[in-house]
Amino acid sequence: MEDVDELFIADIRDLQEKFREMDLTEADAIKKIRNPPNIVRSVLEAVAILLNKDLNFSRDIQNLYTIALEDTRSKLLDFDHETINERQMKELQRFVRDPKFKPSVIKYKYQIIATMCHFVNVMYKMRLAQPKIRLKRQIDAIAELIQLQIEMKHTIV
Repeated sequence: MEDVDELFIADIRDLQEKFREMDLTEADAIKKIRNPPNIVRSVLEAVAILLNKDLNFSRDIQNLYTIALEDTRSKLLDFDHETINERQMKELQRFVRDPKFKPSVIKYKYQIIATMCHFVNVMYKMRLAQPKIRLKRQIDAIAELIQLQIEMKHTIV
């Protein structure tokens, strides 16, 4: 059984690099758009959900911009997917199931939005894989204990 953690290491490293290189002048440009494309709205709302902020684009546009575009880089660099609760997972489903909610769809237009979209998708998938990760760790721990018991029996005999 492949270690599920390993599946996401490349994505995490890629995201960390992109967050460090994030061009916040692009964020300023996006903030000036009075009526941003739906994908921009969706990504900003999804990031707010991940950060456990109860914000709606049409109601809280400035707060959403602040949270998703300015406060996000440091929070997302240290984000722990295990903190995502069931309510958040349910709310995120409408975004991650949308075929347009993919970094490749928006990467040439808004790199910062594409990066955050990628982040949301990776965190969602990691959270979905969490039970498998736990099970794999438990199986590994049991296997180690069994191996240790076998070794102890051979040294006693």
